[in-house]
Amino acid sequence: MPRPATGQTPSRNVRIPDHVWDAAKTIAAERSETLTAVIEAALRRYISRNQAKPD
Repeated sequence: MPRPATGQTPSRNVRIPDHVWDAAKTIAAERSETLTAVIEAALRRYISRNQAKPD
């Protein structure tokens, strides 16, 4: 069952191959993390590495 909407963040839709989703979901559960937290952390790292540095 999905968690109830909190209104704090919008829901997003992405296309992820089943084998990638399932593996990530399994690992996240083993680490007591949510898949949302894993994805957000990955996106924050991506932004950090690729954001233009101010001159």
